[in-house]
Amino acid sequence: MLFKNTSGGLEKAPVPEGESKDFGKDVDIHAYFIRHGEKKYVPDDPDTPLTDIGRRQARVFGGTLDSREAIKGYSSRTVRTEDTVENIIEASRTEHKLKARVRDELSFEWDKKGSFFPELVKLRNEGRPANYKQLPENERKKIDHDIDAKITDWYLNFGEKRPDKGTESPVELAAKVAHRIATYQKMARRLSSGSSVDLINGTHDFPIAAFLQRVIVRSADDKKVVGFHSVNEIGGPIEYTENFELVIHNDKEGNQKMQLKFRGQSYEIDMEHYNELLNAYEKSCKTKQDSA
Repeated sequence: MLFKNTSGGLEKAPVPEGESKDFGKDVDIHAYFIRHGEKKYVPDDPDTPLTDIGRRQARVFGGTLDSREAIKGYSSRTVRTEDTVENIIEASRTEHKLKARVRDELSFEWDKKGSFFPELVKLRNEGRPANYKQLPENERKKIDHDIDAKITDWYLNFGEKRPDKGTESPVELAAKVAHRIATYQKMARRLSSGSSVDLINGTHDFPIAAFLQRVIVRSADDKKVVGFHSVNEIGGPIEYTENFELVIHNDKEGNQKMQLKFRGQSYEIDMEHYNELLNAYEKSCKTKQDSA
């Protein structure tokens, strides 16, 4: 079966004359939303490339993926996310590797002149003791893990509010991820029946955490709850090349189901909150168009 690239994503190539044109049945899309690999540390510069370890992390993940009919990648507009996606695809066992593309829904837009990034750097520096560089590596990692959890919670607590005028809110990030998933839901209905593909989405820790906070249904004290108050409730901050897998399955009748997998567990998606995010995305797009 042949695939082709389209402006919207991935579709089957035209069916040869005489063959049945059957679409959207018995289809599986495995969409991975993955944080980039380890990046180089350059103070006051958030757009940094991967380290050698970061590239290895991406290739290791790529090697764990099952072989499917095709694999395609998307990423935010940063060197580290683009390289992460490319390394994952190169290392995957799937032979049909399609060209990766940049998608703005996977980005995190922030104001370089605003208060957000300086405050983030301040939180990180305050969390590190004076002798941080002299500490053993395992102690430094534990400190950084705790700082990342604190920073993630600090950011997520902004909710619908922007940290500063030019920096996107957590809800805006979650809405963009939701829109990307909705695009894949539509894609599943366009693919030829029997298709099974991987879609790699290279992004950052905040979009992943923001989306999970808004939609996952989990158990807490024998009750089902949506989201979390602290990222530590789901195991801590999103580490390098950590991801959630969104499985979109169309059965033999074309009925569609979604399942979210994260850190070895399967979660339901709260569809009411998911649809609220899609509405928020459409509203945001309309506001941008009206102000253009």
